[in-house]
Amino acid sequence: GFRIHVDYDWDGERLLQEMEQGLPKDIPYEDDFSTDKGWIQAWGEIDRGRNNLSLRASEDSSSASTFLDGTRLWYDISLEATTQWEKGTTLVLSGIENAKTYDACAFSDGVVRIQYTEAGVTRVSAEKRDERIQPSANARMGTRVRGYVIECTWNYESILEAYDRPHRGGIGFQVWDSELGAAALSISSIIVRETP
Repeated sequence: GFRIHVDYDWDGERLLQEMEQGLPKDIPYEDDFSTDKGWIQAWGEIDRGRNNLSLRASEDSSSASTFLDGTRLWYDISLEATTQWEKGTTLVLSGIENAKTYDACAFSDGVVRIQYTEAGVTRVSAEKRDERIQPSANARMGTRVRGYVIECTWNYESILEAYDRPHRGGIGFQVWDSELGAAALSISSIIVRETP
């Protein structure tokens, strides 16, 4: 099993909440970040504000990453996120088997890529230039996965797909920038449904 670190000031309700977050979550799933539903900091700085979740790279690093506890058994899903994307690359993660093995739709200025990361080594499966993909205060991006198919969506529309998706598992987000300490992303809402 796993152990939960218990701080001396945690009350019974807080502990129960922490434990429940690890239980499998139901689909459809919606999150506006008004309550903490179990977003786990993989690395970087993660902060849940009022109705948003923000990721920021630490001063000496180029990225930040988070995943949602209790989503390990989510296999065939569509995930749509509304984000405040400033710059750099935003990755919508699916198939998270652990912190270093996952699939991603990576959105950069004018480009989208489907990437597979295995034990920390990333390969690009598909890539497409699309000038519609731009950082904005209201960027809607996502991923749809079913079996071996993975699609990237922009404004709810499929814009890139690949047919060799290797992983099954949970969801999350990552932000990356070549400049240290610059990567930042704020997510205002997500909706996850089963892919028909």
